[in-house]
Amino acid sequence: DYSIFVLSELNRIPGHYKKVLESIEANDYTKFQPILVNNKMEIVDGQNRFLACKALGLPIHFIVSDTIKIFAAADINRASKNWSAADYAENFAKRGREPYIRLIDLCAKYNQRLSVVQQFGKMSNAVNSHSENVKSGNFQFRDDVNIDEFLTHIEDFATYYKDFYKKDKFVKAVLKLYLKKEYKIDTMVKKLRMASGIINEQPKVDMMAEELVKLYNYKSKAKINL
Repeated sequence: DYSIFVLSELNRIPGHYKKVLESIEANDYTKFQPILVNNKMEIVDGQNRFLACKALGLPIHFIVSDTIKIFAAADINRASKNWSAADYAENFAKRGREPYIRLIDLCAKYNQRLSVVQQFGKMSNAVNSHSENVKSGNFQFRDDVNIDEFLTHIEDFATYYKDFYKKDKFVKAVLKLYLKKEYKIDTMVKKLRMASGIINEQPKVDMMAEELVKLYNYKSKAKINL
């Protein structure tokens, strides 16, 4: 009887129960993670799980506390920490998933963040970002990029842009150029020696990529375009 449960306006607005629903459809572990309600049957913790189970017609596993108040919802969620993509990657690697083992190894070998290296993954169905792709457990590397070559190339920028060459937006901007068939690493290295000072750090990936194009095309007859 789902009607006995109360969604309190003093709790946060449930915002991602559809993602929770997809997770429960794939693997239903809700009986091991019951929702928490007070003696008024107000849901203190687990609103998204409740809505997902209700939508799926599944039973609600719950614990009733006579002492907890609805105001405790904020404290409970402040103390909790959702798993990051890095947490999922480590977990799948420990379970022997080869793509995840390689993902972790590449991050360590080139001292790069997961948010950079995961860009080399194939996008799975029903995910909207590389982080979701990693979390889904279906991460696989693309076959059309020499990842070791690219991450080694990033170090060519270290001398010139030491303050930002490891930042996500810079690495992603370089990747945009690298994926162009006409892009040549030797040409970029040459232009770095010639005119590295003509570009500046930019706040967005596309803007940073335009700066790099400007450098790559410096005094060139054959120009590259994004």
